[in-house]
Amino acid sequence: MKLVLASRANERFFHLLDELEGVQVVRAFTEADVQREIVDADAIYGWPSREAFALARRLRWIQCPSAGVERLLTFPEVVESDVIVTNARGAHARNMAEHVFAMLLAWSRGILLARDLQRQRRWEGALVRRHSIELAGSTMGIIGLGNIGRAVAQRASAFEMQVLAVDPEPVEKGPFVSELWGLEGLPELLRRSDVVVVSAPHTRQSYHMLGAEQLALMKPTAALIVISRGALVDHAALADALQRGRIAFAALDATEPEPLPPESPLWGLENCLITPHSSGHSLQKEQRTIEILCENVRRFVAGEPLINVVDKQKGY
Repeated sequence: MKLVLASRANERFFHLLDELEGVQVVRAFTEADVQREIVDADAIYGWPSREAFALARRLRWIQCPSAGVERLLTFPEVVESDVIVTNARGAHARNMAEHVFAMLLAWSRGILLARDLQRQRRWEGALVRRHSIELAGSTMGIIGLGNIGRAVAQRASAFEMQVLAVDPEPVEKGPFVSELWGLEGLPELLRRSDVVVVSAPHTRQSYHMLGAEQLALMKPTAALIVISRGALVDHAALADALQRGRIAFAALDATEPEPLPPESPLWGLENCLITPHSSGHSLQKEQRTIEILCENVRRFVAGEPLINVVDKQKGY
């Protein structure tokens, strides 16, 4: 088979592909190279452009380096084709779950405030202590109980938090979740949660699923953490809720659009923490992603079913 590497994502572990037999690996990191090499490729790693995809003559499989595949599924030609799309689902769960708690603890333990005071060389113990709360005994609500959501739930359990979750699919609740509902349970989750974590994929159905109406259901003391895709939250409604004190804190690792425009009011809010879509990255994650690619190459050559196959109609 011919495999085209059309993305440098996780490049430092491409050497793992050298151990595979019966595979011609071609690197094509410019659009011109991709368009040339995709013509007779069996598989491609990356996000081929619409123009490149149109040139493919025997392409049977696209492996995306990320868990989210919405940028590829905007092409009707891809969705309607017989080409299998797989993703890196599962590779990012650990580091993204750790990032959730890094952002959460920065708020709940007054670290953000202490950092601001440090820049001013001010020792304000009483002030920081007034902004410190315990997570133990509180409730976390998770929107999207996939690999990332389950990893978040596991860590929340270690912090002695009760975990609620919603998911559109009939997933298993697992040992770390107290209650699990379909999306009809979202209002109840928002009302009861002290921390809400968004870890669901971006699909046509999930776009702006958290707007002004939904944010109004949250406690004024609650925090919202967006770790998957920014498009699930109406940013104007979120900024308004934060400015009016309708929720206490928001942490965004994913925004809409990306990068977040300089004129966005979210940048200037003291009760909003923004990280530049960095939660999904770690050295270990890079290796896991290429290991998923290697396993799927092995299966492709052997004629076995691939793992992490995306339902192109659902978008995940």
